[in-house]
Amino acid sequence: MNKKFSTLVAACLLLSGFANATNPDDAPKGAVKAETVATGNYYHIGASTGATNVFLTIKKTDDGFALVKKGLESGDLLTASTDSALWEPTVIKSQAPSAPVYTFKNKYTGKILAVKYAGDNKDQTAILVDPATEGAFSEFTWDYNGTDSALVAYDAQNKPYVLDFSGATTGGVVKFVKGKSANLNGMGVKPFNPAEIYMTAEMLNAELGGKSFKLNVLGTYTDKTKDPLIGEFIAQDANALGTSPSLNYPGVYLQAKDKSIDRKVKDADGNYLKNNNVFLVVDTVFVDGFGRVDSINAKGLRMALDTINSTHAVWSSPAAWTTDSVAAGRQPANYRFFIYKNIGKVASDSLIVKVDTIPSIGVSGNSFSQGINHASAPGAGYLANYVIGTGNTPVLTPLDSSYLVSQPKYQLPFITLGEGTKANLPEGIYSIQQKNGGFYQAALVKAGAVAEYDSLGTAVCKEVPYSQWRLSGSNGRYSIVNRENGVVFKNYQQVMTLYTTDKENEYKYGDETLIIKPIADVDEDDAYLGYKHFTAEELDNLAVRLRFTAFGGVENLYVVGNRADSLLHVRQVADVEDAIEFKLVAVKDKDGKAKDVKYNTSEGLSRRAYQLMVNNYGDNSVREYLVWDGDNSAFALSDFEDRGDGAVADSAAVAVIFRQNCEGAYQILPVDTAMIGVNHSGFKADSLWANGTQLTVIGSNDLLVGSDVKGLPTGYFVLDIPEAPKYATVETGHYRVQSVNNTSLAITTNADGAAVLRGVGESMLKSDPAYAANNFVLYIDSACTHNAAMPTYYISTTQATAGTLTPEDSIAGARYYMMNTLARDGKANAEKLVFAKAKQPFETGDTLVVAPYAKTDTMVIGGKDGAQNRAAFAFQTTANSGEYKIQNVATGEYVKQVNTVISLATGYANGNNFTLEVQDTPTSNEGVAISEVAVIAGEGQVTIANAAGKKVVITNILGQTVANTVITSDNAIIAAPQGVVVVAVEGEEAVKAIVK
Repeated sequence: MNKKFSTLVAACLLLSGFANATNPDDAPKGAVKAETVATGNYYHIGASTGATNVFLTIKKTDDGFALVKKGLESGDLLTASTDSALWEPTVIKSQAPSAPVYTFKNKYTGKILAVKYAGDNKDQTAILVDPATEGAFSEFTWDYNGTDSALVAYDAQNKPYVLDFSGATTGGVVKFVKGKSANLNGMGVKPFNPAEIYMTAEMLNAELGGKSFKLNVLGTYTDKTKDPLIGEFIAQDANALGTSPSLNYPGVYLQAKDKSIDRKVKDADGNYLKNNNVFLVVDTVFVDGFGRVDSINAKGLRMALDTINSTHAVWSSPAAWTTDSVAAGRQPANYRFFIYKNIGKVASDSLIVKVDTIPSIGVSGNSFSQGINHASAPGAGYLANYVIGTGNTPVLTPLDSSYLVSQPKYQLPFITLGEGTKANLPEGIYSIQQKNGGFYQAALVKAGAVAEYDSLGTAVCKEVPYSQWRLSGSNGRYSIVNRENGVVFKNYQQVMTLYTTDKENEYKYGDETLIIKPIADVDEDDAYLGYKHFTAEELDNLAVRLRFTAFGGVENLYVVGNRADSLLHVRQVADVEDAIEFKLVAVKDKDGKAKDVKYNTSEGLSRRAYQLMVNNYGDNSVREYLVWDGDNSAFALSDFEDRGDGAVADSAAVAVIFRQNCEGAYQILPVDTAMIGVNHSGFKADSLWANGTQLTVIGSNDLLVGSDVKGLPTGYFVLDIPEAPKYATVETGHYRVQSVNNTSLAITTNADGAAVLRGVGESMLKSDPAYAANNFVLYIDSACTHNAAMPTYYISTTQATAGTLTPEDSIAGARYYMMNTLARDGKANAEKLVFAKAKQPFETGDTLVVAPYAKTDTMVIGGKDGAQNRAAFAFQTTANSGEYKIQNVATGEYVKQVNTVISLATGYANGNNFTLEVQDTPTSNEGVAISEVAVIAGEGQVTIANAAGKKVVITNILGQTVANTVITSDNAIIAAPQGVVVVAVEGEEAVKAIVK
């Protein structure tokens, strides 16, 4: 028995008055300011502004748990948010005459009220911090200044700081500010006793699987073996009596579960018929005793179980009970109860049970609790304890309100719901499974639809947020929220109590028995958990094939194309090379950056959308994307350009996200690709596609189509990433390293030593000799063979800057090695490649000595396994046999040509493809006659090589003669107008050239 609690309740009841149950305004008591604060109770921390009350609660934000103010609902409308607005004070200092000092723990989260002062002229929003944080305030006192109070924290200089509730707007953030007169008085926060919650039949029955509940009266008050309150009840909603208007709070009838009473009627076999409509009722029979206020043998009305007429079902009709519905000698009102939950107790929520009408006694018509004789009708009462003297057992009896608060020997009993043990699970991430059923998980819904969940899951894992539920709370009261879509489990409004059972990991929650287990090792710092995310490096270097894992078990099903109509299919392939290989293109925002979309802000989770572009192996002249073909209701490929509405090219490409399952496969979900930004510079991509589909395969033609996201997919996709490109082993020797895009062009050096991509007959520079075939013969020699998986090579030539071939130079054994340059500060310049003079001084060849280039002294470039060797290159294989990407070892970048200049670019896809053509050892070109005539167009001129002594005629596209002369040198330069010209050299076929 808790006398302090009972006295407090009785005082509140006396202050607010008791209304008769037939009064429609007989509502639960609202939150009222508490004049004292006691341990073992919960309180609201709130403020009053006229008729408005606002209370301190917690809300999870991107910055953590913020303190906000909320106007709580009253009576039966109180919801789960109430728990987050309840605080348990613990006295840590108490020394009169100073006010006690408290810490406060939140009922919902279990977190201690601790905040930091952000500083002057900064955002002073109150954010919860760990109490151990340096500078945190976690100790508060309620300072009274006569008629008001404020919750105050003091710093080391005894300066006050307060939670500022200024302004009446609810839902806004609370500030933690320096204490001033304006916020210490009037709006200073105060303690409030929480409001009572009216318990409907549904709320009562929710305690035991949604069908029944138990009452537990704490303390010894009667012989419990015979007491009718011991047992299980089914609550039935009641209606107003007679012709009275329906009450706002109509009360409940309490049917005793699995109880029956013999009727006076027997069946054909002589057995009494059973009446199963047994209900709790206020009896007219006294507890044995000599007198109502006898200190030794008191007497009082009993509670009893009795029947109603078996032809009446209280829950099936809105019609009120009438006298013929109830047992003989009973009144319908004797069966009706009003039950209110008091949520202010830490140990357990307590119940206040109010009875509709106390039965009359004696011929005078007086009720037992009235104490005097008068003719007025008996009124409503409360289930109370009648104290019969020190050391004696109290009697449980209904008393009317006036007598209850006027006699110190009466108090309210401490009644709770059920006798189960509340779960005490640590806050964290859990799986939830139906007993003998599936796992609960977030369900996909169409764009704009309300988030849902279902119990169709077959697996849970640490990588998939939609299978994970976050439990927050303590002492059996938990919020359970899905990590992916934020759905609240079972009930959007009310936090139910979670009870243990006699089996490990098995719990009762509302109307279900659940298997709840923690999910270990969830990476809560992974913002992309559950959705495939590609790094920038992966986007550059990787491609994927989409393998479909059909539920039928057919293997080697891949997305393939149909070149006849561009439609995509999923078919079995004998060779994976026949499947389409896609590059992933990250969707950009309006600022041109890869766009992350937060899909559950409270969990810090994001996902990124990608367009699927057919891998063109670096050839950007051909680009095909996954698109939606509305005419065929299927997905297809298109090499579209601008849509014609001012949007950027490629904007019609479908963007998708990859939602992972616990087997490592994915659902592919198209997302919103509405254009945003100036000139349609970015994509929206923040919700699922308006069509609400997922990629799947349906029909005999195996088309890649879309099915409703709410339905189970016919299979999942595996992202087959082609095996990491291997590095080729190249035999030492002479090679022509030529471009795949134009095999007439190959790598060589010009007169300035720069690496270039040129052709035979082109000049090194404007005034230099034309290239001969030998100028393109490069020597490839091993640089490092320590790493068998990635052998590296030097690419060199004996060609000097003057354009001649010299087997040796002034440095014995020196050659010209291709490498990325050094800037003036000595740092590598990855944007340019040169052929620099160097030599390999050792037989192993792993070290290269480079002649002075940027500094006056020589430089050795090597490092462990040649990792820093700027002249070492590896030949990375491609999907096409005999073609290679040439990768620089020191930078990891790839050889690419831009306007004939060879440079390095980041990303496998950005490197050019090259082939290696074996060549004979070149000889010196001194004295070698070059008979091949070459015509090379330049800027405002035409260069004609190897045509000395021959006549040349140049005409424009209109046939007009531009030049008619005899060539006097092997490298003649003739001025020519811009555009197409025809060059006719004596003895040679006329050729066209384009002059820039």
